[in-house]
Amino acid sequence: MLCVEFETMQNNSYPVHNDRLVKKEKTTAALHPHDETTDPEPLSVDESFGLTAGISIYSEIALGRRLGNVRLDRIIADGGMGRVYEGTQESPARKVAVKVLRPDRSTPELIRRFSLEVDVLGKLRHPFIAQIYTASTYHFEHCDIPYFVMEYIEHSQSITDYVIRKNLNQQDCLILFRDVCRAIGQGHANGIIHRDIKPNNVLVDNAGQPKVIDFGIARVIDTDVPDATAATTMGNILGTTAYMSPEQLDGDCGKVDARTDVYALGTLLYKMLTGHHPLLSSGIPVHEIARVIHEDFPKPLKMYRPDIKKDTCSVVDKCLLKEKWGRYSNAMELGDDIERLLDGVPVLAKPVSLPEKVVRFVRRHRVVSAAAATAIIATIIGITGVTSFALKASQQATIAQEKKQQADTTLALLIDAFRSPEPLRNGFEITVVEMLSQAAEKIRNQDSGSPQSKETQAVLLEAIGLALRNSGALVEGLEILKEAKQRSEGTDANRSISSALASCYATLGNYGASEDLYQILWKNSEHHENTVGAKNAVESVNILLGLTEAQLRLGKYTDAEKHVDEAMSIIEQNRIDDQRLCVRILNAKGRLKYSQGQSDAALRLHTKAVALSETYFGQDDPFTIRSLSSLAQSAIKNRDLDHAQNIYLRTLPIASRIFGENNYKTLLMCTSYGQLLLQLGRYEEALLLLNRARSGSLKNLGDTHPNIAVINGSLARILIEHEKDYASAEKLILQSLSIQENIFGRNHLQVAETLATLAWCYNVQGKMEEAHDASIESLEIRRTILGLEHPDVAHSLVKVIPSELALGNIQYAEQCANEAIAIFEKHYGDMSFPLTSALGALCRVRIAQGRNKDAISLATRSVKIHEQLFGSSNPKTFSSIQQLVRLLHANGKTQEANTYEARLGDDKK
Repeated sequence: MLCVEFETMQNNSYPVHNDRLVKKEKTTAALHPHDETTDPEPLSVDESFGLTAGISIYSEIALGRRLGNVRLDRIIADGGMGRVYEGTQESPARKVAVKVLRPDRSTPELIRRFSLEVDVLGKLRHPFIAQIYTASTYHFEHCDIPYFVMEYIEHSQSITDYVIRKNLNQQDCLILFRDVCRAIGQGHANGIIHRDIKPNNVLVDNAGQPKVIDFGIARVIDTDVPDATAATTMGNILGTTAYMSPEQLDGDCGKVDARTDVYALGTLLYKMLTGHHPLLSSGIPVHEIARVIHEDFPKPLKMYRPDIKKDTCSVVDKCLLKEKWGRYSNAMELGDDIERLLDGVPVLAKPVSLPEKVVRFVRRHRVVSAAAATAIIATIIGITGVTSFALKASQQATIAQEKKQQADTTLALLIDAFRSPEPLRNGFEITVVEMLSQAAEKIRNQDSGSPQSKETQAVLLEAIGLALRNSGALVEGLEILKEAKQRSEGTDANRSISSALASCYATLGNYGASEDLYQILWKNSEHHENTVGAKNAVESVNILLGLTEAQLRLGKYTDAEKHVDEAMSIIEQNRIDDQRLCVRILNAKGRLKYSQGQSDAALRLHTKAVALSETYFGQDDPFTIRSLSSLAQSAIKNRDLDHAQNIYLRTLPIASRIFGENNYKTLLMCTSYGQLLLQLGRYEEALLLLNRARSGSLKNLGDTHPNIAVINGSLARILIEHEKDYASAEKLILQSLSIQENIFGRNHLQVAETLATLAWCYNVQGKMEEAHDASIESLEIRRTILGLEHPDVAHSLVKVIPSELALGNIQYAEQCANEAIAIFEKHYGDMSFPLTSALGALCRVRIAQGRNKDAISLATRSVKIHEQLFGSSNPKTFSSIQQLVRLLHANGKTQEANTYEARLGDDKK
């Protein structure tokens, strides 16, 4: 299983890594509390990798080459952003370190960040910070690559290795750490946050002096460096995971400040003193990291060091607080407290008091508490509002009195239910889920002898169930809603509660149960026969839209289209002026269009939905955020990845603020954006977002939710593409398949997509018979549901070909390739990117048939498509030219090969 690496680079003067630099592919409020727009489902793994052919570009800067007046002598480090060389500078004559941006990371944003590192280091003058000497760029293959020359720290080692090798005692550790704080504090004093403090970025030289390196992902607080804040945006999560604070893991640059560095420093000091990470073990699975850092508390220092001083424990604990407002304000302040420790005088850090624990509980659960309060207060307002109306009608005095008694009973029940739960129980914090569950238990125990009391209890349980769901406690909310429905049988509240329960079923991925309940509600609706002027028209439309969304998830597209059209008919006939319903219909229609292969029409409908929602409800409204999420996924399906990324960069911080960082709506969006980053080849950032989504989803949705299956599939792709850990990937994919089969049955599109992923995994392992079986079953499921000419069927046809060729079924492979080409040309024309995957597949078939001339013609056509779509310097074009050049050379067409090779540039000198 993919595990966290605490030190991502091994040390030898600077950390040493492999000698090859691999360039990876870079493709580019509801009507009622329960009547919500269904959140867009994350992209399937198959959709994310099925549209692009694999591209691998290997780049190498030869040792001995000169960059300016520096000769590159050896590779001493590889990192996530670049490579570090040892070099010899001519004038002045000295040994230097040369940091070079990775060619595959040479996007304008990352080049700006690299340039920022130069500016940052140029501003910092401190004996414990590595000094920069000069900076420039060089032209390599198809782009300009920046580099800078900096101080070489000879015979250095990471600070934690130094502590171990020298067997430093507690006092010496604190002295060394104090000097590190002074160096980081110098950055903070200049408005610079390091953001990647870890052992390998704090080196110790022969003299025992620390040197802080790699301010390359620093966020500059002041305004004298242009585009400083633009360098670190939401989702572009930088740094080393094990040393990240909770707010840094969330990826919102607005939350990251000097106290983020203090957290990392606290983690570093903990490891220096104990040899252990405060939270993580070396074998922790990648999908557990985010959850542990957000939720678990550090092991007491005394567990590892019984002799440690109490004040030292208090200092470390203050650094590692989850809430950044409780930490030291900057590294200089932390260094001052370390100085007090060394001098033997009292420190500023104190053990956390009981009142502070209460305050932290409230702050940590502020969003979910608001969600709970909103739902319950809405219930009270609803009941008392009816009472007020009834009291105004003197001729209905009896009804008014009954309603007043019901309202009084409701308030009494609520007061009693919420009187006993306290923020602390036996010294430990209790959660909002526990508090609401205790309230529900109080309500259950009340006397329910009268019909009014029975209905009141059901309505209150509905409110608590919805509060739990909106707080992210979906399973607990579902159970209480089921109980509320049972108690409400035979009362007026039953339809509303049933609708809330159907919505909760859908949120938890039980689309079959959701469809069944909505079907019952629709059959009992006054509009079932499309009666004009019937009562409760809005309620009927909401039921139909809920039914539509469940059927879309189940792949029942014909039924879904019928029901969304019926909803539109009711709106038109009853002249309902409700913009939220219109937005929901546009989004449902958009998903239907995509399922029918009409991706352009789907994008237009989602765009209209967003425009309408922004006009009527504002850009930051939850309804608009969910519509934007649908638009982003539609843009991805249309290969407009830049548009999709811009949407996520804008909406994720808003979603975190509105819904809560660990709410299932935010987590679904994290999943989708993580998949987009994966398509762009930004594996580290994708991994962090998918980690966050998985840990939160397991907690809030359970381990059988469809979103877990999608996340598992995405993690499996990282394991296949980036880690080459095929066995772990296969295990994750099979888990996904089991989840989906239990929910949807075998004949479902999500199952087909997972089978395609499984076939891919089998292919790379050489398990061709297993790959054949999985890819053929995936193809047949899609043909059955989507018909013979849907674009997704064409993608499945392309995926069948590798195993067919390996098994010698060349004729069938040729048939599949030709069918795929015909489908892509019909839907997208003869100059589309998806078409190139089918052309590449047919090219492989022609090579297997010995028809090399035809293979060259197909490869040439792919190059032309890439050049027209992306330009001549794009990595996709670059890769397709490389493939064509290899094919030309293999067939003795040296002159043609040289002509194409010339387009790649002459930088390989």
